[in-house]
Amino acid sequence: MKRIHFTAEDLARTRVAPTIGVAAETFDSVRMLRDRDAGPAFRGWQASVRGRLGEQAGPLAALMPARGPLIDAMSLMGAAPSIDEAVDTWMGAPRALLRAELEHIGFHPAHRTWARGLLDGTREARLQVAAALRSCHRVTVAPYWGRVRSHLGEVRAG
Repeated sequence: MKRIHFTAEDLARTRVAPTIGVAAETFDSVRMLRDRDAGPAFRGWQASVRGRLGEQAGPLAALMPARGPLIDAMSLMGAAPSIDEAVDTWMGAPRALLRAELEHIGFHPAHRTWARGLLDGTREARLQVAAALRSCHRVTVAPYWGRVRSHLGEVRAG
């Protein structure tokens, strides 16, 4: 565990973002669906969402393997407040940044051809991730986004 020590002046200058962004929340939701130990606060959500995703989560799940590094959605898509803005940012992300985010991910052999296209920056591979992001967001985040934002606002205010 790392500890960060703040002075009073540091704390006075510190700002907490309202959210990590809708894209990162969507990626995190896919990760949490796989987590059998996510805790009681998420069990109802997991039960209601798990059966509704199917294959549409494939590209996002491939970018978040069970072991090793994961993609940093916030680095690639920022804290975009809407899924459309996040997808636009994803589609325009610099190839070098995309490659830096992807090169250390241990892709499952079934995803390697697709991942190669993503590493090479092909539009088709990016569109597959964009479609998965939209589909997963529609099921896992959008119905709950108002309550999540409200809760995050309360935590932030505290």
